[in-house]
Amino acid sequence: MSEILISYGTSYGHTEKVVRRMSQVLHNHGHSVSAYRADLLPPDICIGTYDACIVAGSVISGKHQRYLLDFVRQHAGELNATISAFISVSGSARDAPGQARRCADSFLRDAGWRPTFIYCVAGAMAFTRYNWLLRLIMKLISRSHGGPTDTSRDYDLTDWPALDRFTAQLAEAAPARAQHRSPDLRPVA
Repeated sequence: MSEILISYGTSYGHTEKVVRRMSQVLHNHGHSVSAYRADLLPPDICIGTYDACIVAGSVISGKHQRYLLDFVRQHAGELNATISAFISVSGSARDAPGQARRCADSFLRDAGWRPTFIYCVAGAMAFTRYNWLLRLIMKLISRSHGGPTDTSRDYDLTDWPALDRFTAQLAEAAPARAQHRSPDLRPVA
């Protein structure tokens, strides 16, 4: 069993839904999970006490949440020293995976972080929660990729079984606490 930290950013709630699903899969594999929105982390949190860390954020207008970037920059050294994963949630991950990966790579470059795993997840089109301008922009983008355009409803684009498989891989890669921590070495009598 590992102690796993998930820190995330969300704008319209879908990334939080992704984090809850990942937490459940990790828990089902015997891991203990602590999940916090990156701007609401306890001030005394110590990344180094976790066996693995996952950071998840959503992309709006080509960028992840600023508070998530600030968190990763602040803890990049610790994140680079442990098993870690970056989950980038965006509408483009389904129909334009190259564009989704470029957004993820840009975030990682800006943050100075080299995670063990990177996964781009198709998010949601939360048309009913967008302001009028964002709704129009997102409708035009979605139309250009053959996606949904009815702005009177929201669309969940996530491939949940694929996310479950990826999370199961993370669960297998996370070190068992007894293996990860230095043993108490005593002379053999």
